[in-house]
Amino acid sequence: MSEKNGSVNLEAFLAGTADGASVVDPNGVIIGWNAAAEKILGHKADDAVGKLCCEVLDARDAAGNLSCSEFCTVRNHAARSEPVHHFEIKTRTRAGDPVWLDVSGVVIGTASDTPVGWILLFRDVTAAHEVESVLREKLTAPPARLRRRPTGKGTLTRREQQILSFMKEGTPTETIAGRLSITHSTVRNHIQNIFTKLDVHNRLEAVALANRHGL
Repeated sequence: MSEKNGSVNLEAFLAGTADGASVVDPNGVIIGWNAAAEKILGHKADDAVGKLCCEVLDARDAAGNLSCSEFCTVRNHAARSEPVHHFEIKTRTRAGDPVWLDVSGVVIGTASDTPVGWILLFRDVTAAHEVESVLREKLTAPPARLRRRPTGKGTLTRREQQILSFMKEGTPTETIAGRLSITHSTVRNHIQNIFTKLDVHNRLEAVALANRHGL
């Protein structure tokens, strides 16, 4: 296959894939940029071609550390004609919007297997990361009523605070009534008022909220 025919086939491949594609030479300079790459990152081919790949992507890892440079892992793999397994990076579009990319690489070689560059293939996985972030937050966050500190009309009276203190110690209702010299039903009424003001349903939730907020 002639170099000319190879070039035509490469251009056809870049135009036909839905993934963003950037062709990079051994020096890390972008020499090809397809329409999908422009759509994902906002950089037109005229803007990207001729620049260092690390300058255009300026990628970060999950911790926010710079992971894209002229000494990048992909470039090192390409120099040794090794396969590049897919990985994820965080970067920004030309407009400045954050975007997560799932990236893989294909090394380009000549007939003598000498690498002459590589193709970076990438797709936008930002939506998946956002869903994962929301789910992680929901799974790790305490219930809303245990995060709120009661204020205003939810403020406990002095007697209710006393009874809540007994509840935190695990004191039974009958014992609370005896210690405060009030009836059993009066204690139950106070406990119900505490539940209402703290927006909880039982002693366990009331004690958890009280411990969390120092009530």
